[in-house]
Amino acid sequence: HENDAPKIFNSLQAMQHEQKDLFIALSYFHGFGVEKDDDMYLESLEKACSKGVVFAVSELATCYFKGVGVEKNLERAFELYKISVERGFLADKCLLSEFYYYGIGGAERDPELAFHLLRSSATVGYIPAMYWLGYCYQYGVGVTRDLEKAVSLYQEVIQNGDYKDARKKLETLSNQSILGKLNFWEIFRLFKQR
Repeated sequence: HENDAPKIFNSLQAMQHEQKDLFIALSYFHGFGVEKDDDMYLESLEKACSKGVVFAVSELATCYFKGVGVEKNLERAFELYKISVERGFLADKCLLSEFYYYGIGGAERDPELAFHLLRSSATVGYIPAMYWLGYCYQYGVGVTRDLEKAVSLYQEVIQNGDYKDARKKLETLSNQSILGKLNFWEIFRLFKQR
């Protein structure tokens, strides 16, 4: 209940838990039990990062990547995402792959490394990574083009909520595949039947 939010926030401040500052940061970000406050959100995130809370490192990286509450700084975001991945937060491999794919934030452009990071993130079931891995297979980014693998990945993404436009990509691939297997006379016959 909303009425309980201030009590919960106060109990968060009193608790002795390594992730306390992360919970406080998220409370300030969402306005749960307190007024929304970007400065306190970032201050609490920084505290949580200094205590080694991996999700806080990831969250702070995203702030720098998107410019949320801080000036956008891709170099800082890149460094923080690397730390997050080194500490075992595998979902961030998907985000880190973007830096290598585009060669931004101090990362050297390396589509193959981007592909490998995506594949690693997808193996733990991270849906956005599966989507982008399908994209890599569809267009041959960092890997040999493999439309069957792309279709399989897009299908899995759709089964788990249709991230981005996986359904459209799957329809496009299906249409390309069908037309690619038909000869001119078969295509002519299909259109004539309309």
